[in-house]
Amino acid sequence: MVLLLVGCRKEEPNDPPQVLILQPSDNFSIQVPDTLSVQASLTDAQGLTGVTIQLLDGNGVPVVPSVSLAISGTSFDLQRAFPVIDEGLASGPYSLAVRATDGDEQGSDFRSINVSAAPLRLRAVFAVHPAQGGAVPVTRIDSVFQAASFGTFPGDLSQAALASGPQLLYLAGAENAPLRAIDLQNGNERWSAPNQNTLGTAFFTALHQGDDGRIYHATNEGLIRGASSSGVNAFTAESLAQYRTTFLHLQDDQVVAGQEQIAGPQQRLVTYTRSGGALLDQFVLDKDLVHADRLAMNEVLLFGNRNGEGVVEQRNIDSGAWWEPRTFSQGEIRAVARQDGNTWFVALPGELVRFTYSNAGAITVNGGVDLDALAYDAANDLLWGASGNEVLWMDPASGAVLGSVPVQDEVLFLLPFFNR
Repeated sequence: MVLLLVGCRKEEPNDPPQVLILQPSDNFSIQVPDTLSVQASLTDAQGLTGVTIQLLDGNGVPVVPSVSLAISGTSFDLQRAFPVIDEGLASGPYSLAVRATDGDEQGSDFRSINVSAAPLRLRAVFAVHPAQGGAVPVTRIDSVFQAASFGTFPGDLSQAALASGPQLLYLAGAENAPLRAIDLQNGNERWSAPNQNTLGTAFFTALHQGDDGRIYHATNEGLIRGASSSGVNAFTAESLAQYRTTFLHLQDDQVVAGQEQIAGPQQRLVTYTRSGGALLDQFVLDKDLVHADRLAMNEVLLFGNRNGEGVVEQRNIDSGAWWEPRTFSQGEIRAVARQDGNTWFVALPGELVRFTYSNAGAITVNGGVDLDALAYDAANDLLWGASGNEVLWMDPASGAVLGSVPVQDEVLFLLPFFNR
């Protein structure tokens, strides 16, 4: 006997919606701000329920607000203006995605979009003052050189930094105040990291805004952390035993730290992996670091002070090899601002010097200013400086002071805020 078994056929899942982008074409180019005209043909046998338009970075993450529509029917001709107006958007390749759904399945189509960033524009310069009466005052100088109080923030101060992309001012406390992330548009605190001081010294000992979007900060408990602009910790490393990190710099895939012996005179330049915070190497250091910039792959240019003199040092952060292209015998470096890959401005006692790396040259461009802080405005090719309770702007070519504005007190940090 032959038994014939007949089973029921398993139903296949619904086919996903079919999506075809008709406009823009692949490799379409725009410059921020602009509006994309998006046209697409959508079909689905079961019935469409919605469509979403997105602009994605290389990791598939939306970089501007998405547009979503509720739709119906088995076909839909999409015609929609899609604004790309975020001036913080960097130049580069992106993807336009149109995603349709029928409630169960999703179909997508993509087009490559080449984005040119908006022209660089200075929004303001922020002057951070010493703590007064238990609060830190901050002055905002707008793009037409008008100064006004931005706000006062409770507690004391050890470090400050600014991130133009997420529009955040970071104020790091000393003995009692937290690390605050302050919204540059409204002055409200977005997030904070607590001050867990138990030693009676400044808790936050170093602060650096990385080009990866993280705010790197070191504490007197021996830890180095890197938090995202939303406050989520994404990096942790440890200072050397019996050392404290007093300077931070991010370069390519490494975090570079200047560290001082807690109970001795020794200093070290220490490197960590940016991905996981693993210790890479340590080298002898003989100067107090003031500023650092990337010079080339594995090469960093350090500005610091030693025995009452300012020193410029080129250091290979892989091998530790170094040399000093320039020493300033006239006194210690107070502040440094980079103009381009070959030019730095250095504030020394009573003078402003332009240092050029290619020939290790140093020219006094203004011998009559005593500056405590410096910043370069690449949008307008202006050099900003702070002298006492005055903020001034200068011609970087001649060093001539073009204008100034009084502020409420001396300036510890001068921080430009750009549109990106």
